[in-house]
This record gives sequence, C-alpha cells and structure tokens, in this order.
Amino acid sequence: DSTGEVPDGSNKWQVLVTGRHHRGEWADNTQYEKMDVVLFAGTAYLAMKRHLSSSSGARPDLEGSRMKSLEKA
Repeated sequence: DSTGEVPDGSNKWQVLVTGRHHRGEWADNTQYEKMDVVLFAGTAYLAMKRHLSSSSGARPDLEGSRMKSLEKA
C-alpha cells in the first residue's frame, strides 16, 4: 500500500497514465509538480517542472519558465 507516499524517482514507481492535475487557485509557497494546472486572474497555468512557488505576492505569470499560460479560463 503506497497511500500517502510521494514518488521519489526510485524503481518502485511506474507511470501508468500521464496527464494534468488541477490544483485550483494559485497559492504562494506551494509545491507544484510538473503538469499541475492552477488558475490565476481567469487564466489557467501549467507547471512545466516541479518547483516551489515564490513567496507572498507571487503570481504564476512571473514564475518564468516554471509556469506556462494556457487559454483564458
């Protein structure tokens, strides 16, 4: 049982299905995984790689190459 475990890159994990994970509204100081989708000011953003969002007052449109804007929500 792997409930509550986070994949760590070891050989015990295998990707079965890839896709986007909708996380809701953007939040500061939050760990985002590659392919996470967040909303901010009516626009959806896709995490291009695993990262911790910037501190207070940050916005996904200022996260550089870590977040990519999708179409208007």
